Amino acid sequence: PITTVEVEQAEIEITNAKLHETSTITFVLINTGSNLLQINDISASCGCTIPEWDKKPIKPGDKTEIKVKVTPDASGYFRKSVTVFSNIKEGTISLVVKSTVKE
Repeated sequence: PITTVEVEQAEIEITNAKLHETSTITFVLINTGSNLLQINDISASCGCTIPEWDKKPIKPGDKTEIKVKVTPDASGYFRKSVTVFSNIKEGTISLVVKSTVKE
């Protein structure tokens, strides 16, 4: 069964990212449909970005958090994407973490 989802903030900027230091960002998803929201998998654009999430289905009207740990491995601007695979019509949700890393 298909459901719908709302993302509170699909793009988050880390304001004080430092080289080789881990920051944790939290994305909040709300199940706005009438069926359970099932997050099947989450993939990150690189190994420096690690998503963590609750594997249980989310009831209609409930929220879930996706925590993303980012450990920059180079200084300068970065933009990392995290793709959430779920049972929504579009199939995926795109989340973005960005920052400018100082040495």
